[in-house]
Amino acid sequence: MLNLSNSLIIAGDATKAEEYSRQAIQLAEANGMENLTTIGLVDIGNAYLLRGNFSEADQYFNQALRLAQLYKGKRNEARASLSLASLRSQQNRPDEVPAHIQTALCVLRAGRLSQGDISGLCGSGSSL
Repeated sequence: MLNLSNSLIIAGDATKAEEYSRQAIQLAEANGMENLTTIGLVDIGNAYLLRGNFSEADQYFNQALRLAQLYKGKRNEARASLSLASLRSQQNRPDEVPAHIQTALCVLRAGRLSQGDISGLCGSGSSL
């Protein structure tokens, strides 16, 4: 269902994409599959983004981000962060975009680097 939802977002059918995402989230939650729940939340956020409904998109992207951080789903944390970057860009808030991209890059690279390298890459002074 999530693949179908994503395809519908690409095709521009936000209503159907949201419907399939909500169904997928119900199934994922019923089976304790936080990873798939997070993907569904991002997809719903993307459906709202497609409609230009930025505040709802923000809610779903942030909910996905919090869930991914809770269960340590690094790829989905990065996905939610990149979705927030896209949202900020569409909201014409370009100053906020690099922070979300940097977060995603740090999360994705964390699995391949030593702790010292991560601190250097993701420290408070780093930027794109």
